[in-house]
Amino acid sequence: DSQIPRRYYSLGEIRNVETNQCLDNMGRKENEKVGIFNCHGMGGNQVFSYTADKEIRTDDLCLDVSRLSGPVIMLKCHHMRGNQLWEYDPERLT
Repeated sequence: DSQIPRRYYSLGEIRNVETNQCLDNMGRKENEKVGIFNCHGMGGNQVFSYTADKEIRTDDLCLDVSRLSGPVIMLKCHHMRGNQLWEYDPERLT
């Protein structure tokens, strides 16, 4: 079962418009890196939600990064922001 959060701003793919590649959870589990794959437009592993708490989620896992240049991994959402807080700028689309 999908665990879509109740309060979210956006639901869908996270796409690099220059390369047409999307963030992909690659079917991976907690503590594993998120992947980049060609966008297929079929949802599944490429569906993420951006929540009102500024988390990027795939089911009950949140994107987390422990250092600025470190890999992005998926961890259980802890709702404490910190490494799981993601800012989106709609003007710059970043």
